[in-house]
Amino acid sequence: MKVSKNLLRYCLLYDFKVALWTVTTCLRICQLFQDSNVNERTTRHWFQKSGRGDFSHCDEHHSGRPHALNDDSLQGAIEEDNSLTYVELANSITVLMKLLDLIFIS
Repeated sequence: MKVSKNLLRYCLLYDFKVALWTVTTCLRICQLFQDSNVNERTTRHWFQKSGRGDFSHCDEHHSGRPHALNDDSLQGAIEEDNSLTYVELANSITVLMKLLDLIFIS
């Protein structure tokens, strides 16, 4: 059963509020949702977050991996000739295909 992160986090918050142990919470959620990605470490993280008074169920913003590519050069190449293919773009600004994957997919 595919379960949203928000639902899992509300379950974690509920178990935190009723003072269950992290191991118990993890087992309960895994039994309830079978294929959930909740493990004891995740449970402990959200319990600690709730213990600090942060009851937000949203992820914190992360800056992510910094780009090694100057985005202006990529934008300039696209604006100069917007018919360029993915491979031609990679060759024209001498960037590895994996780096373009990171930029276009994320």
